[in-house]
Amino acid sequence: MGTQYPDPPRETRGPQEEMSNSMKYFIGLGIGLVPLIMGLLSLRFIQINLPLLTLYAYLAIVVASIVLLFFRKVRYIGYGLLTMVAVSPVVMAIACTVMFSQMG
Repeated sequence: MGTQYPDPPRETRGPQEEMSNSMKYFIGLGIGLVPLIMGLLSLRFIQINLPLLTLYAYLAIVVASIVLLFFRKVRYIGYGLLTMVAVSPVVMAIACTVMFSQMG
């Protein structure tokens, strides 16, 4: 008879591993960065329709963040989006102030 080896430890989580809340929050921050980046680009390239697209994207983020808060599994993504909804206008105001101060 041969030597018996113990079974390897089984994973406690299934194949669908749940993301942590902080990772979901950072995903929300990343998605919320899209309108901010579009807004910063629209300061430089005003000729194209980017400012209008930025406004639509910002409004979509506001609506999406409110909707995501109702679902427990994706609530922290909504928190990340809401954080960017609050931060984006502040960053845009600072960017506009810097841009206009360099013009004159």
